[in-house]
Amino acid sequence: MQRLPTTLWAMALGFVIVNAVSAWGDGFENVILSSTKDAKESEATFTTDTPKIFVQAHMTDAVKSGSTVVVSWIAVDTGGAAPPNYKIDEVSLHVILANVIDSALS
Repeated sequence: MQRLPTTLWAMALGFVIVNAVSAWGDGFENVILSSTKDAKESEATFTTDTPKIFVQAHMTDAVKSGSTVVVSWIAVDTGGAAPPNYKIDEVSLHVILANVIDSALS
């Protein structure tokens, strides 16, 4: 995967605008994107000095044990620092008996 230079990445992170609900497919609910782990409400924007961004989502019964879930970190609007909908990173998670997805980007 091609990486943004550190400065450009920080600028992209600073201008990211997120619509967490529309970013998730069937099988996920109660999606929270925040600068604080275990937050109760989502945040819509993050500044360049945000040290870490967390996502948490509950999986419904539509996501079966043994499935692989891919969490993609997308910079929707970077104010021109990167193209729209730029993929910053992604992680694949193997679903076992848990019904919560936790991931973080720093």
